[in-house]
Amino acid sequence: MRVDRTAPPPEDPPPPATGLHEETYPQRRSRFSRRVAAADARRAVVIAVCLLAATWFAQRPLAQWTSASPSLSLYVIQPIVWMGFAGVSYRLYTGLPHAPRFSRVLTWVAFAAGVFQISIVTLSGLVFGFSDNPLAGNLAIYPRNALYFTTLVLGVEVTRAYVFHALRPLNETAAFVAVTVFFAAIVTPVGEWVGIHDTDTLFQVGFGRFLPALTLSAVATAFVAVGGVLVSAAYRWPLLVFIWLFPILPDYEWPMRSLLWTALPMAAFFLARVIYSGTAEYETRYAEAVAEEGPAD
Repeated sequence: MRVDRTAPPPEDPPPPATGLHEETYPQRRSRFSRRVAAADARRAVVIAVCLLAATWFAQRPLAQWTSASPSLSLYVIQPIVWMGFAGVSYRLYTGLPHAPRFSRVLTWVAFAAGVFQISIVTLSGLVFGFSDNPLAGNLAIYPRNALYFTTLVLGVEVTRAYVFHALRPLNETAAFVAVTVFFAAIVTPVGEWVGIHDTDTLFQVGFGRFLPALTLSAVATAFVAVGGVLVSAAYRWPLLVFIWLFPILPDYEWPMRSLLWTALPMAAFFLARVIYSGTAEYETRYAEAVAEEGPAD
């Protein structure tokens, strides 16, 4: 029997219908990305809850247990805990596929913004007067106080960077609001909330302490959103140096303190944004944003 070799080979029979839709590669990749983002978000929530628990534990039970030797808590146990949070959060942060790379330029700009804020607060003391700083103490404890608040700001701000960028793929606006409010509550001492017993105290804590903390937290989160890890720490560290180590501080009532410490972080961030937008790194890192803005008139 002669076989016609020029004829096309017979087609394979179609596969049996299964009723299932076969995913394309982009669909599989998108589904995998959503799973990774959800896993990162769950880890971030766990880290945030652990930080909240550690903050409460340090200010309440640990403070009571070490009341006979407060230095053990402030200068040994708590620095170890805060650096533990910083190390774990940094390790997890480096594993995020979408986290921005470290910006040395923005870190210095954020540091300058903090120094600017301190300068304005110091000038306000020339108007309202100064009083002794109860936290400063004598020079002998300055290194220990510096160790405490440096490890504290590293633990809080590195964790802030990780939590924000882990939640960001789900909803950026919701992540910004949640992280801002959460870390504002973290830095407000537990004793302030426990001490609320009337309307006057509620206003003093709400507007005198929490509102400035909320504004400062929003600025720190904005720095984190743009520059990633350590940028917000560079902004907050000079403020803590001022609060903990300066022997005198401006003496004003809580309404004026609330006004200054609410307005100044926003002014400092605006100044930092103006300075950073004029750098070569900004033009390279955000070339698309600069192109969309177009040339200056």
